[in-house]
This record gives sequence, structure tokens and C-alpha cells, in this order.
Amino acid sequence: MNPEYGTLGKQFGSPEEEVTYLRAEIANRERAMGIVPGSPEHTLEKRTEIALEKVAEYRAIPAEAILEKSYQMKIDDLETNVVKLGAEHKVAIDELMRVVEKNGIKNALALLGKLNNPHIEDDFHRMLVQLLLETGDFSGISREKDLARALKMRLYEVTLPPIDPK
Repeated sequence: MNPEYGTLGKQFGSPEEEVTYLRAEIANRERAMGIVPGSPEHTLEKRTEIALEKVAEYRAIPAEAILEKSYQMKIDDLETNVVKLGAEHKVAIDELMRVVEKNGIKNALALLGKLNNPHIEDDFHRMLVQLLLETGDFSGISREKDLARALKMRLYEVTLPPIDPK
């Protein structure tokens, strides 16, 4: 992981910062492995493997080391959310994604740890990797932010004319 966070005092204060950081870490790892877009090694499976690795590394870092104090979810909030999630699988995944959008990835991972449910954990990690590898909209990101502009960029676009229903 990048030593800029945690060891040098720079901390995250928003979901956008976490997503930007993790996407950059994934890209750095790909470059370090010699994987460039368009190469045979640049497969979804390989990118997913790298993203899962980075999420696992990120999860292992204590929240207080990388999150601003005001951005960290309190223990009481985590426990309240655990009770609210219960055993409903789809509800739990949806709620965890809402926490990602509102409170960030690290707080969602802390909540996931408290759930202690391997099935939900696997599915949530898949959703999180999908979020990190996709370049589409992320509802928690303000359109004025640099990340939002970067996510909307296109190299080229193909459009088709409307179909005439005759």
C-alpha cells in the first residue's frame, strides 16, 4: 500500500478519496506487473485478483490510521447497523453499498467484519471490486469533483441512428 496514507498522517475524509486511492493502487500494481490495457494479461480475472488483493490489504489497515476522525463510524453506529442488517442477504449487501456511498469503504469493511458472515463477505467483496474496476457512475461522488469528471471521460464513443419502426 502507498505509505502516504497512515504513516505520513494524510487521511481520507470522503468516499471519493478512498475510491481514488484504491483505483490508483490497482493501476500501480498492474503497471508493476507489466500489465497494460490491451495486453493479453489485462483480463478481467487478473484485474479482479489484483483488486481483491488491494481490498484485503486496505481492510487490514486500522481505520484510525487512514480515516479522519470525523469520517470514522463510531462503534455504536457499527453495532446498530449490524443489528439492522440481520441475516437478510440482499438487504445486507444493499446496506453495505449504501454505507460505502455515504461513509466510505473502510467503514463498510469495518461493518462487514462485525457481521461475521463469510457468504455476505464474499458477495460484498465482489461488489466492491466491481465498483473499483468499473468507470461508471458512483452515486456518492459529486459531479464537480475531479474523480467524477475522470469517470465520465471516453476515448471514443459509437452511436447508432434510431431504428425506423416501418
